[in-house]
Amino acid sequence: MTLGGMAPGPARPRKDQVRNRKALVEAAKEVFAERGVDAPMDAIAKRAGLSNASLYRHFARREDVLVEVLLANLRRAEAVLAQSSDRPGWVGFVL
Repeated sequence: MTLGGMAPGPARPRKDQVRNRKALVEAAKEVFAERGVDAPMDAIAKRAGLSNASLYRHFARREDVLVEVLLANLRRAEAVLAQSSDRPGWVGFVL
């Protein structure tokens, strides 16, 4: 038991873990764009400046990296759509 009798919640990731994950996703975007989705995983780790072990700690499978890249792109698109909703007509979509 912990103080107050409640179980601890999930631990927050360390700053270096967050930074490394972001670096891996950015590297994956670039590598997949250049070499396709079958690009070697070690190319992603190398581009991010991290070890293969770091890559696999964050993403156990290629599909996990692909999903994270797609989600990052969707979040970016969502932000653009949110900003464009303040502009009249199609102006926000073409800027």
